[in-house]
Amino acid sequence: EVTISRPFYMQTHEVTQGEWQVLMRNNPSYFSYSGDGSNCGSNCPVEMVNWWETLAYANALSRLENLQECYVLSDCINSPGNDMECSNISWNFDCLGYRLPTEAEWEYAARAGTTTMFYNGKQTPDDIAWYRSNSNRRTHPVGQLEANSWGLYDMSGNVWEWCWDRYGSYGSSSVTDPTGADSGSSRVFRGGAWIDLGPVSRSANRVGNNPRSRHHGDGFRIVRSAP
Repeated sequence: EVTISRPFYMQTHEVTQGEWQVLMRNNPSYFSYSGDGSNCGSNCPVEMVNWWETLAYANALSRLENLQECYVLSDCINSPGNDMECSNISWNFDCLGYRLPTEAEWEYAARAGTTTMFYNGKQTPDDIAWYRSNSNRRTHPVGQLEANSWGLYDMSGNVWEWCWDRYGSYGSSSVTDPTGADSGSSRVFRGGAWIDLGPVSRSANRVGNNPRSRHHGDGFRIVRSAP
């Protein structure tokens, strides 16, 4: 049983290729509107980004808006969009700049008060998610399908979304504002992607992935703690 005690704002859609390119001056996406001829458009989610690169993007957006940067990234190699890795990372949970959601925040936002497999209350995610049965094996522009009751799009399907947390087993006791396992090499993915079967994109599903992973089904969205 999890309690979320701190209010937060969540981006209504996954970070797009256009949003990434404005800040990072590149576009690593496989389904690139300038690369593979698919005419995906700048409103498709950015993908092929690893976990460290999502933190760098959040910091860059905070700098742009004169907000506190939530992450200190040190001992880094390469640059965002080009296999960036950092050996040392610190994070201030009280930061009011942009950051990745915790796993608990992500699921709380995705469910939007529901307790069903999918937030549309149905047995399939057809109305809310791009997944293997309807995606034509590619990503799609964000915000085309039904939002949940809190106005959040694509919380199921389209691309997996990185969370802050290290992956680990849930404990048996109630927790407040959890931030993940204390140790471990994998980071949490949520939401499923265009390539996956429908049940993978259910609100409760969780996957641990290597933070180095860069795949055409890997993306993210950002949050801000409310003052």
